Amino acid sequence: MQEKIEKLNQKIDALQEKTAKNAALIDEKRNATKEQIESEIDTARENVASAKERAKANTENLKTAAAEEISKFQASIDAAKQKIADKKEARDQKKLERYIEDTLDYADSCVELAMVASEEAKLAVLEAVAAQIEYDETYGA
Repeated sequence: MQEKIEKLNQKIDALQEKTAKNAALIDEKRNATKEQIESEIDTARENVASAKERAKANTENLKTAAAEEISKFQASIDAAKQKIADKKEARDQKKLERYIEDTLDYADSCVELAMVASEEAKLAVLEAVAAQIEYDETYGA
């Protein structure tokens, strides 16, 4: 049990580190060229695909309500991405402005989702630790 808690703490630490790196990268890229940004987008798409595959594999291993919630979150993200993809084809100024706004709203939603998921993970770890303490007190460890 302690090993699982430690692994989860490491994942949370990695998420925090990744979030900080992403924020720094976005600040750094504000003055980048279009080619540099497109290269970063390609890399980010590969990372997203890889993360989705890992999450899908992990979700399939979980037989809990959390797995269902992950699937719901993913479906809502996919729906938002489809909406953005549909608008991406627009080339006139107003449509492009709406595309930019929608994309920024989507990014904001992703950040909010990550924050909620992070807090949910923290709560779950704390509850697991409390249960472990109760177990140890009740059954001796």
